[in-house]
Amino acid sequence: FQPGNRMHEDNVKLCEHLTGVRAAALVRECLYLTDPVARQSPIRFDTRLEAGLLIRVSEGQLKQVLINVIINGIEAMERRLKQEDSARRLTMAIRAQGQGERAVISVRDEGVGMTPEELERCRTPYFTTKPEGIGLGLCVSNDLVRLNGGTMTIESEPGAYTLIQIAFAREEVQ
Repeated sequence: FQPGNRMHEDNVKLCEHLTGVRAAALVRECLYLTDPVARQSPIRFDTRLEAGLLIRVSEGQLKQVLINVIINGIEAMERRLKQEDSARRLTMAIRAQGQGERAVISVRDEGVGMTPEELERCRTPYFTTKPEGIGLGLCVSNDLVRLNGGTMTIESEPGAYTLIQIAFAREEVQ
């Protein structure tokens, strides 16, 4: 980026708003905020959140990413249950853990999954696998993670699961 460039100025402003965020507390808040959606589904949550795990991010932006990923997972699991005509309970596993110098937040659903072609295109603007979707959720989420200095990886198997891992530099607790 070059000084005077609007994007550069926006990124400088973003950096000024980065704060040390406790990953476990942020995940719990996102689960609370998505509870009205989750409560309507036969879905269980399995959370394992490392206490004291700190990351330097824009809290609001990471919250937007996690809420999007959690709701996508819930909807994918609902679609799987409808396809299978099943009343069984599926599980969404959410982890926040340190891995060396990185802090990783992972969300693994047991939904419909994605084909290799869908997986390749899922971060492309306006690409969606949902009849009611507009195709911006993962695209915007990926951009927000990158703006905050992180990476987002996605793996998936059709009819089985999708795993999204978001990694940031780990911040030392003061």
